[in-house]
Amino acid sequence: MLQAMNTGHAGSMATVHANSTQDALSRLETMVMWAEGAKELPLRAIREQLAAALDIIIQQERLPNGKRKIVSISEVQGVRHGEIVLRHLFEFQQGVDASGQDVGTFTATGAKPHCLPQIEPHVGALNQLFKPTGLRDLLGSTLLSNPHIGEVMVNGPHDVWVEEHGKLRPAPEIRFRDSSHLLNVINTLLAPSDRRLDLQNSTVDAPLPDDERFPGGGRINAVLDPIALSGPVLTIRRFSRIPFSLERLVEFGSLTPEMAAFLAACVRTRRNILVSGGTGSGKPPCCARWPPSSICSANASSPLRTPPS
Repeated sequence: MLQAMNTGHAGSMATVHANSTQDALSRLETMVMWAEGAKELPLRAIREQLAAALDIIIQQERLPNGKRKIVSISEVQGVRHGEIVLRHLFEFQQGVDASGQDVGTFTATGAKPHCLPQIEPHVGALNQLFKPTGLRDLLGSTLLSNPHIGEVMVNGPHDVWVEEHGKLRPAPEIRFRDSSHLLNVINTLLAPSDRRLDLQNSTVDAPLPDDERFPGGGRINAVLDPIALSGPVLTIRRFSRIPFSLERLVEFGSLTPEMAAFLAACVRTRRNILVSGGTGSGKPPCCARWPPSSICSANASSPLRTPPS
């Protein structure tokens, strides 16, 4: 099969019995090792051959209610650090409702395949296929477009809080069906950054792109048991699209006009400045007024929104 796929037979399709995409790759590796003369091949060489032979993996399942679903469509994107890289493009997020019935929704993860330029008839023709809608339906368009909400904290499927105007409040309007549903949403958020939260990676800290899902971008932190005691826990920090200035910081009451004038003079005369503070204290906004060439950040650089120098 691999020889056929790797020797000019484009458009090949094959099947394998497996319970997940990773399981499918593991079974193919085992099949290759059984082949005559393959025992001398290093595992990395086998994985590189698999990654070269496969473009797309379709995972199908038969649900407890008897229905058959395609639960994921993933792209094989090569080998990195000795591991085959998979990026999920579409997923079926399944769960159980209050009456015990199997429920679920199909969603695009927001990730675009590397093969997109080769399969679309013209540039941008298929972009709309990969726009996720499940997150907007879950959180609501009002919350996502509200510039005053800086953080979303999910302590469990039914315990959600948001920070609005700098103050915490419960968000009963946001609910997840169960822990599995919450985990599926987390991995949908992580898909564009090529990360995943699972038993092998129980903590994730990744940037969120500046797109229609989260205008201005942001950062996601998520943990899974056994680190989290009650299932997946999620925190989303949002960044402002509007660059901060000393004038805005004075307007917000973050400092006085005299302090702003002093700091402006220090920057103008190229004094060396260290901005210190804990999480959420406003270090990036404080740095945002300085010319970009002057900033040396020991923090994630994505929150910085600097005006042109």
